[in-house]
Amino acid sequence: MSEVQSEGHQKGKDWVCLLFATSAIDFSNFLQEESFPSDFSGPLNPDYMYLPVKILKWQVEQVRDGIMSLMQRVLDGEKGVTSGNTQALKGAKAQLFELGMEHLKLRNRWLFAKELAANLMKCFDEIVISSSSNAGKASYSKTLRQRVETQIALAEMLRHDLETIPSKVKTQHQMVYT
Repeated sequence: MSEVQSEGHQKGKDWVCLLFATSAIDFSNFLQEESFPSDFSGPLNPDYMYLPVKILKWQVEQVRDGIMSLMQRVLDGEKGVTSGNTQALKGAKAQLFELGMEHLKLRNRWLFAKELAANLMKCFDEIVISSSSNAGKASYSKTLRQRVETQIALAEMLRHDLETIPSKVKTQHQMVYT
């Protein structure tokens, strides 16, 4: 996202937003559901920060869904390993490696979401600082701030499951090798 000063326009900001994504991502998902916030005050006008907030929400949802799926696969693997079934044990090593790799990907995505949320909050503050003038203090959209805070809280709720999965996988590794 960047600010572009256009010739022929009054003093003010014109915003350009570029989103690079693969064809697997449906852009319309980012423009649905929640309304564009209108609670900006002072010299601030609505901006494209709506889009990164939607991307944050999407990231947290992807992590949540991935953790739920991974946890179910880990629990199913526990049943197979504890059953003593030799067929289940044959493919267990490869499956446990896969589970560990998937966990790392989800953890990295989770860390990205947390960092994105923190950066969005900093960005909101910077926008307010740069827009405040002698005419009055600007106030950034409480709606967007609340949406980010909600995603921070949801991401934090995923921490427990994210931290317990590796120990469950490690326990299954130990069971397979003994």
